[in-house]
Amino acid sequence: MFIAENFAKLQELRHLADYDPSVAFLRADVLERISHVEDAFAVWNFGKVKRSPQANTFLLSLLLWEKWGKRP
Repeated sequence: MFIAENFAKLQELRHLADYDPSVAFLRADVLERISHVEDAFAVWNFGKVKRSPQANTFLLSLLLWEKWGKRP
């Protein structure tokens, strides 16, 4: 859950940075977020997460997210 939550939060912040010119980020906040990302990668790479069925489902959902949202 930690990895997915971090990914979702980063996506949200990325969209703010890309599309809302009124948003400003404090250096300390950005450095803290980078630390969370580094922790998430450590959990992913060194834990059992990387080879779990849940990891495969998570990665597949990232690939197919846009297609799932579009209805014919």
